[in-house]
Amino acid sequence: MTGECFNCGETGYNKADCTNPKVERSFTGTCRTCGAEGHRSSGCADAVCKKCSGSGHTAAACTEKYDVYPKDLPSTDDADKAWENLLAADATGDVDDFFQAFWIYCKVAPELTLVQLEECFRETDFKYYLIAKEQTVPSPSIPMSTSRATPTRSFKSPSRRLPNLVVPSWLRVGPRLPKRTSNVYTMLASPGTT
Repeated sequence: MTGECFNCGETGYNKADCTNPKVERSFTGTCRTCGAEGHRSSGCADAVCKKCSGSGHTAAACTEKYDVYPKDLPSTDDADKAWENLLAADATGDVDDFFQAFWIYCKVAPELTLVQLEECFRETDFKYYLIAKEQTVPSPSIPMSTSRATPTRSFKSPSRRLPNLVVPSWLRVGPRLPKRTSNVYTMLASPGTT
């Protein structure tokens, strides 16, 4: 037999036949995460948590909420500027711009609930509104609610012609409906109870 034992490093036998204690050896390959040599991906300092997108810890040890925001969002810390961008996107009528501005505003002001946002959209006479659609989904820990059995959807007209839009399934925005708000607020307020 050629080569060395993966357990102790001696030649002449394989790991299954080894009776010696395991010897720690240095890692000589490259890291899958950063591409540097000398360490494994599990011990990489540049690794990002898959739950909250933070660094310095793993998803198993993470105590933060899930990062549900799209990865390509521009960063801003000013809620007033984010609201102005939301108003401008609503004025243009472009769904993609409105959706991006909506996500930015939600990220800057995570304390707002879906009900508060919908009431504000209606008071401001937005072209878009939030629709709650009953759907069975797992209950992740997300900033606006702890459970999401009644996600919101985005539609361009009151009839739902495009069921598979390219946005997260639990939050969609759509144009104005007539002022029928009887069930909208209750469904947005209690996503997860049916």
